[in-house]
Amino acid sequence: MIIPQNTNEIQVEITQFLQDMPVILVDNKSSLYFLVKELNEELEAFLKYGKTEGCKYLEFQVFSKEREKELTDSCKQAGLIIKHHHHQMEFMKKVFTITYPQISSPGGGMAVSLIPWFMFPDRPYPIFVYLYANWYYLNTGQTSLAKSAKVTGELFGIDSLNKSTVCRSLKAFSHFLDLSQADRPLFDKEFKPGSDKDLIERIPEILRRCPSIESLKEEYQDKIKSLPEPINNRDNKDKLAYALNGIPKEYLEVTKETGQTVSSKKCRDMRVRPPRTRKKRKKPVQRSSESVDPQKIIDIRTGFIETCKRIVLNTAATYHQFLL
Repeated sequence: MIIPQNTNEIQVEITQFLQDMPVILVDNKSSLYFLVKELNEELEAFLKYGKTEGCKYLEFQVFSKEREKELTDSCKQAGLIIKHHHHQMEFMKKVFTITYPQISSPGGGMAVSLIPWFMFPDRPYPIFVYLYANWYYLNTGQTSLAKSAKVTGELFGIDSLNKSTVCRSLKAFSHFLDLSQADRPLFDKEFKPGSDKDLIERIPEILRRCPSIESLKEEYQDKIKSLPEPINNRDNKDKLAYALNGIPKEYLEVTKETGQTVSSKKCRDMRVRPPRTRKKRKKPVQRSSESVDPQKIIDIRTGFIETCKRIVLNTAATYHQFLL
């Protein structure tokens, strides 16, 4: 392996590449994570509609067959090793598996994982689930973590989501803001990340110039960050809400209030005489809230997912960190 002697030139080239790409630098796992935005059609359709043919347990590849072949040919030509890993997630009342490629050099200490933009390692739900729960909580008066979890679970079809998960994700989001020192909202309508094709073509060069996380850290200096660790300090809610500013408020309208719940408990008949025979009536069913029009739910879900995609990719390209 030949490393040019001009280290300033190397740093400039790497910086120019990383500043426009959704690349996550992780220095405690010897890994780089490249977030893929152009997913294969089946996976894209599943995210939009949550409907697929077949059994409950589903498996999706990150890339289309054509893009996967381009990646395989590029790695083979550069003498790189490509392996596939699996990550299981839950969405729209289905358990599904993402199969993603990981690329490394023979004997090298660093690996590049190409994961879909919505997937974070070791997390059971897509990122937009956590982000919606956080955003809903911060924009509805912070009345109840349990309600945020319930509304989010209904919107994205996840029965196991609970208030503890929402609480932990809020802390992780706060920790991300502390690490990144983000001073502006993360939603950027003008952001346009580079193409996945360009990203794939750059992988051999990155692995050639920086065979390990240590060498990458040396070249890229203080730009490299670690994954957020769990923290217990109090969250700054105003800072969190400001970071998510710009998300359309109509995405909050998942439920509508219908008045007070009526008790179904019968009153005891205290009369001595036998009660008169009356026509039986159906018991009224009233709820404190109910879902809005089903089509509007679909529009809210797909709209928020697309908004979240821009936030995640912009965050990765700007700060080179996971959002949560």
